Amino acid sequence: MFTVFVPLARMPLNPNGKVDKPALPFPDTVQITSREAKDSADGSTPMSATENVIQNIWRSLLPSAPEPIGLDDNFFDLGGHSILATRLVFELRKSMAVDAPLGLVFDRPTIRELASGIDELRNSDLGFVWKPKDAQAQVAMPNAAANADANYAEDLDRLILSLEKSYRPLDADFGKKPLTVFLTGATGFLGAFILNDLLSRKERVGKVICLVRAKDANDALNRIQEGTRQRGLWDDGWLKEGRVALVIGDLDQENLGLDAKTWAQVAEEADAILHNGAWVHWVYPYERLRSANVLSTLAIIKLASIGRPKAITFVSSTAAIENEHYVRLSDQLVNQGGLGVPENDDLEGARVGLPTGYGQSKWVSEKLLMAAGNRGLTGCIVRPGYVVGSSQSAGMSHLFIYFWTS
Repeated sequence: MFTVFVPLARMPLNPNGKVDKPALPFPDTVQITSREAKDSADGSTPMSATENVIQNIWRSLLPSAPEPIGLDDNFFDLGGHSILATRLVFELRKSMAVDAPLGLVFDRPTIRELASGIDELRNSDLGFVWKPKDAQAQVAMPNAAANADANYAEDLDRLILSLEKSYRPLDADFGKKPLTVFLTGATGFLGAFILNDLLSRKERVGKVICLVRAKDANDALNRIQEGTRQRGLWDDGWLKEGRVALVIGDLDQENLGLDAKTWAQVAEEADAILHNGAWVHWVYPYERLRSANVLSTLAIIKLASIGRPKAITFVSSTAAIENEHYVRLSDQLVNQGGLGVPENDDLEGARVGLPTGYGQSKWVSEKLLMAAGNRGLTGCIVRPGYVVGSSQSAGMSHLFIYFWTS
């Protein structure tokens, strides 16, 4: 059984669990910059019809945007985010009858640049003219995007066939003893706080085994210490008490890059797995991220099923539901008094239309875990919103809640 959990932050959130940037106070510096960059808003430069339409769409989508909005203002500096960017593209498609790709907003985030890209699309007799600035962004183009939709969904259907027919339940004493947790992604910003949070629960967590990509044991220790010390989290007592162990591996490799002996040891010792590691990249296509993000999740499921049965907590992303279907669904449910996309949603609404390879890789991983959960695997999925610093401690604005159901 798998549960999906979205933690709350001490900041205003939108229905998808991310920080609601338009609801935040506007920085004075951005206001000043916007006024200085107002361009045609005061009549000094004629505004094209395309620019005028785009500016009006921005006004409707960015309720806290300053007035006037300049032609060179950046959509994301004015409070835009990936959900609003998706909405923007849909509005452009409706208003201008042009098949604008989702990647266009990220590549051309100002009104002037966006209008130029739209005009190129509308005036081309030979098809698509706009080219992304980064060659890796080719996946954002219309034809490539359609292929990507098919690829990630079809890949899921193939990978599900590699799952076991059933998974054993957790041991009867799982909820009564201190757990040994196998943790990936401990060297990152979020991972440092997860490690600290786990080890602060002495009655519940006895030991954490961290997977670290490193040259050797000393390098692995240095990476863990560097990531936690610079955030005021490291405790020398962790090593003295034997509560932290390090294993060298790589998410991009078979069996997480662990040698056979270490793989077997982790399988026998760990009671639970917290899979936080991933390759986060907003331009690379699914195929580029598949090994580190999707195949590593399959390896985690495999590891959970050998040796003693293990519970899995998977750190996902709201990027797994960032498409037109879930934008509309969340709006509809909120208007009806709900809280947005429900935790029991089967994610089939994102089988097509996810705009980023990263979101696609998280969607496939979640679906694999859900399928394994239907076959007996125990665990939960966490979809954090933006990972931001706390105004009080400069650390995490919220801590994760780890739980497992049997």
